[in-house]
Amino acid sequence: MNLEKLKKYIFDSQNANILKFACGLSLSVLMSYLFFSSGDPKPKNTQAFKQNLNVMIPKGHVLFPFTAQNYDEIDALLEAYSLVKVYDAEKGRLLAENIKVLRAPKDPTRLAFLISGEIADSFMEYGMDFRLALQKFTNKKPKLITKTKAPNRSIKKVVTYGK
Repeated sequence: MNLEKLKKYIFDSQNANILKFACGLSLSVLMSYLFFSSGDPKPKNTQAFKQNLNVMIPKGHVLFPFTAQNYDEIDALLEAYSLVKVYDAEKGRLLAENIKVLRAPKDPTRLAFLISGEIADSFMEYGMDFRLALQKFTNKKPKLITKTKAPNRSIKKVVTYGK
């Protein structure tokens, strides 16, 4: 009996117009919501930069700002957080690998190494200009590569810092 009342209510000309209007209105609201809210979602990395940088720096580490001589070439490849090999800007020799690079949250054109204090002390010897090569993310510790001169030959010494 309730089904017959419902059919009568729906197919009544006055009620049918009200139902059509209500369905059309709800459909247009839904379509408007989907159209305007379909923008690109924010990358997860930008959420981390909204925090204070002091919270992000692990104990015993520093943010070491620097200038990348090949910034124009590598800019499109760098994310907000990347892993790189660092080369001397003048001589082109490898200085370090597995080094974390962060973009500055207020000015993404500025870069800084997230490194331990010992590595930062070694980097100070080379100044502020470096060349970068992007590398694959690994769980390997950062390596500082230095060259020391022996009496008759050059010896390559690898020093590993970290946990």
